[in-house]
Amino acid sequence: MYFLKTNKFNSLLSLILSLAMVLSMSIASVAEQPLQYGNYPVLRGTTNPQELATDYTIKDAGAKLREMTFASIIGVIKPVKGITKPNETLNNQKLIDAFAKIQGQTEPIEDYNAKAVELGMITEEELAKPENANFLTRPVTMRELNKNFGKVIGVETKYNTSVNQQARRVDLANLIYANKDYFLNKSGIKEYAGEVLNKSKIVENGLNKILATIKLDKNMVIDKETMKNLQGNGGNNQNANEQTPGITQVDKIVPDNLNSSTVISYLNIISNKDVAILTPQGFTTDMNRIVSGSGINIYTKNNSILYAEQYTKSTGQIAGVLESITLNNKDYLTQSQGTAENYTNVVKITDYDNVAHIYKMHPDVNILQVSSEIGDTTGISKPVTQDQLSFGQDVLLELRDDIVTAIKAYVPVEPELNSYVPPESELSAGTVLDVSADHITLTNNVTYPISSSTPILKGGELATYDKIKDGDRIKLYFDDIYSGVPSKIEVEGSQRQAGAILKAKVGPYSIIKKGLTLKNVKEFVDGVWIDATGDTLKQYENIKINGSIYANAKKIQPNNLKTYNNQEIYAVVAKNQGIPTIQQAKIRQGNSLIFNNSIKNVDHSQNTLQIDNNLVKFDDSTIFIKDGNIVQSANLQTGINTSIETNMLKDAQIVIQNGSGINFENIKAYPYKIYRATLRDVFDYSILLGNDIENNRKVNHFFLWQGGKWSRYSEDATTPRLNFTEQTKIYDHDNDMAITIDQMREKKYALNTFGIRPEYFNRQVYVVTKDDVVVSIDLIKAQGYVDVNSQNTIVAKGVGTYEQATTDTNKANQAGNKAGNQTATTSSIKPVLVKDINEYNASKNMLQYVKPVTTTDTKTQQIKQTPVRKLIDITKASVIYNGKVIDKTATDTLKDKNLTIVFRQNRDRKTKDGMEILEAITVIAE
Repeated sequence: MYFLKTNKFNSLLSLILSLAMVLSMSIASVAEQPLQYGNYPVLRGTTNPQELATDYTIKDAGAKLREMTFASIIGVIKPVKGITKPNETLNNQKLIDAFAKIQGQTEPIEDYNAKAVELGMITEEELAKPENANFLTRPVTMRELNKNFGKVIGVETKYNTSVNQQARRVDLANLIYANKDYFLNKSGIKEYAGEVLNKSKIVENGLNKILATIKLDKNMVIDKETMKNLQGNGGNNQNANEQTPGITQVDKIVPDNLNSSTVISYLNIISNKDVAILTPQGFTTDMNRIVSGSGINIYTKNNSILYAEQYTKSTGQIAGVLESITLNNKDYLTQSQGTAENYTNVVKITDYDNVAHIYKMHPDVNILQVSSEIGDTTGISKPVTQDQLSFGQDVLLELRDDIVTAIKAYVPVEPELNSYVPPESELSAGTVLDVSADHITLTNNVTYPISSSTPILKGGELATYDKIKDGDRIKLYFDDIYSGVPSKIEVEGSQRQAGAILKAKVGPYSIIKKGLTLKNVKEFVDGVWIDATGDTLKQYENIKINGSIYANAKKIQPNNLKTYNNQEIYAVVAKNQGIPTIQQAKIRQGNSLIFNNSIKNVDHSQNTLQIDNNLVKFDDSTIFIKDGNIVQSANLQTGINTSIETNMLKDAQIVIQNGSGINFENIKAYPYKIYRATLRDVFDYSILLGNDIENNRKVNHFFLWQGGKWSRYSEDATTPRLNFTEQTKIYDHDNDMAITIDQMREKKYALNTFGIRPEYFNRQVYVVTKDDVVVSIDLIKAQGYVDVNSQNTIVAKGVGTYEQATTDTNKANQAGNKAGNQTATTSSIKPVLVKDINEYNASKNMLQYVKPVTTTDTKTQQIKQTPVRKLIDITKASVIYNGKVIDKTATDTLKDKNLTIVFRQNRDRKTKDGMEILEAITVIAE
């Protein structure tokens, strides 16, 4: 190795280079910026690199070109006209030949049996046994290859294949390459590994050359005395090959060399087609073939480049919560001890599936603090040091060959967070397994106590515990790290939930792009599979894989997806930094069975569930989706809408549940009540209710809706007297007019001074209360139906304002999907579209999911399922959200909310665009 040769100082380039060299001698450490030329060591090639490129050209190594080439260059495997036969099976005789070459033996082996004993492959006693008569021709297993290879080089070695697999030439090459330090030291070859930073053209000695700057994975220590000598002759040493600059590649200056050495993180390669470069396509001497950003391993002997390997570095991202940054516990080695173990810090994060990841950090890792949440690209960033990172911060790691090259640390812009999480505070994050009024349990089975006073933030708004869903990702903040009681809970945004549920065919997997292309893609929308087309389909080409993939209940690696080409795959896709990524997938083999109903029973001890009188099995590979979240089998609920697809053996591939928010087993503390009764009296701040009217006759009961069902009560000591406030809204449906509180008070007391009943007396009313305070009163005539209250109630999911008319089923679905994005005008009140409908069943006193309508195409005989949707006319309804009546033109507020809807049961069914229209009396959104 030697420094840059320069010509006379008769050009501007030479002047700049000389000044840069002088400047570098005046500082104790070299600046960590690639100055390209002059400040850093320069490596050059050999006189005739084309000879090595020709002699070691290999045509049949495929993806193992680097391994087979290295084994050839050290003399173990010799190519014959470019052929190495990498998949040829090894027997003991061939292995003895290889081991003899590793030992440096050049003479032919006269007695292979004796050589085998010498190498420790077998003893003389064992060799004499009859069963070993064919020892030399017997194929070698991987266990035998690894054991004997380790004996030869004196190192315990590792392999990753089956122990009884027959060893091949490529397996030997893999072991050699994995332990190449042994061979490099033995051959006097030095290796410099790094990344090609940039390339440029230069003219040196009148010749056009290429200059490539390499950013090293490990620092180099350069002896200052050598640099002085080099500076003294102007860097024009023409006997560079005889010079030994005292350069050793280590990872940190230590006390032994602190005052006599300088750390260098870069080096340069200058070539006029005199460097042999091994690319994935083979050898070349054209430096233009080197790609900036690619990895490079440079092998030097006698300070000249023997050859270089250029390869594509694997890149990736991973997001999670920062756990720690610790020092790798390795002793620093001095210059005399050669190359040290990689000195670097180690970062540990926990991803949003509660899986811990540990990575080494690059010595020049770039750390940015971003003032936003993960997924927000508008945040302002600034460089920080690792000491400014905090436990529990959201971080995004940029990886290159599993080395962290950049860290983005996200800081929510909220006053209460004081711009970042203080180091002395504690934060915990995870996925919800179970939640109740007094506790919350994560999927790591850790339970935290909560209470009604615990602030819960969801979507930037204060919420109650029942708004937290199974599978939600949350952060828990603690003021006191020893109490274990969270002081605040934040529910993560929708960008980390399941964005799309797919059923498709496995297409090609790109090892270079690390992406899977899906074919014949269908998206699960409102209970049915809809073909993906156009831009939607295009985004599923080369889609990244961020989670686990299963086939036959066995986890598989993405590289093995080619084995399952054209087989059906179920995948859950989320947006990771705005890029679609597969969070979980399962490949189904064979035909499928489909079940659409509610689950009757779940037996976790047997891993079975019952649906449609069928017993379905599930396991850890089954995909469970609940209200758009990936959950576990423990989160399955009975009595709610469920879609299941299985193989022919009824092994569940994917289980999709919707409408868990209306499982009233979990909302005993539901704050709203709806009374169906008559209005008996009015007071200054309260009203008195009485028994209901049916068929224009007084009956001996009134009704109360609470906890997902109607209950009957009689007018007696429990007759409700309900308090109202100045904010209570009153509406007379029959006269289509609002009534103020003062107007109602004017009618107070059932008998006035003239003994005349007020007009409201015994009027039927629907009264909505929250925490037993009246929110709205709707006066309405008795409708003439017995038990009408138990047949005019639904609970559904709000889609949004409906304005588009169409008779096409697919277009109707698309219109429904877009409905939530349309804005109601103030000139008219538009109906609200709802889906995931659960109708009240009076006989069973429970809500029941309305199944999709099944039809058969008369031409193709294909069975189709169309989800049921309804339109809600809210023109005269009291629409309640967050405990108050809201403007009926603000229907977008109802999007994605669980709606409890009480409506008039009309004799004549009204429809629009094939959907039933319900005239709402009251709508409660939560």
